[in-house]
Amino acid sequence: MIKSNRIFYFLVILITVVSIGIRYYYAATQELWIDEVLVLQIAHENDWKQTALVEHWDKSHPPLLHLYTKVLLKFISYDDKIALRFLSFFLGGLATIPLMRYIKVTHKSATAAILGGILFAINPTITANSFSLRPYGVIIFLFLIFLASTRNLDLHSDVKKYQKMILINIIIIFSFFWDYSSIWFLLPFAVITVIKVKSKVYPFVYTQNRLV
Repeated sequence: MIKSNRIFYFLVILITVVSIGIRYYYAATQELWIDEVLVLQIAHENDWKQTALVEHWDKSHPPLLHLYTKVLLKFISYDDKIALRFLSFFLGGLATIPLMRYIKVTHKSATAAILGGILFAINPTITANSFSLRPYGVIIFLFLIFLASTRNLDLHSDVKKYQKMILINIIIIFSFFWDYSSIWFLLPFAVITVIKVKSKVYPFVYTQNRLV
C-alpha cells in the first residue's frame, strides 16, 4: 500500500510537471492574442479607479484580471510573454493535482486518477485556454480546488466544517470577480452545500419537509 501510494504521488508530480511544461511551451512560442493585447491596453490606458470600473464598458469580464495586469506591468515589460502568462499557465498546469485527488477519492481508483490527469495535461482545448493572459487558466484551477473541497465536506466536525466553508466562500468570491462565467459552475455547488448544512443543523425539520 505504501509503495503504491509513493508511485501514485510520483506520477501526480510527473503529470503536473508535464502539464505545466506543455503550457509553458505554448506561452513561450505563441504570440499575444488580440484578447490579451486588449487586457494590456485596458491596464495601461486607465488609472486604478478607471481600471476597477472597467466592467462598465467591458461587460464580459470583471476588473480583477485587469487590476492584476496593472500591478504586473509595474515589474515586467509588455513583450515578456512568459511573465505575462505565468499565472495562467502555472495554475492551469497545477490544476492536475486537485483533479487527480478528486478522481481518486470519488472513484477509489488511482488508475482512473492517473488517466484523468494525463488527459487533462494534454487536452488541446484545456491547454489552449490555460496559458494566456486571460482568466481561464486560473478559473480552471479554482474550479477543481472547489470540486475537491466540497467532495468531502465534513459537517460533523465543527472545526473542519468552518475551515472548509471559509475556503469555499473565498473561492466563490474570488472566482466571481476574476471571471463572471464561474457563477455557472459554482452556484450549483453552493446550493448543494447550503442544503447539506441545513440538513445537519435542522435534521428533523429537513427530513419532515422532504417527506411532505
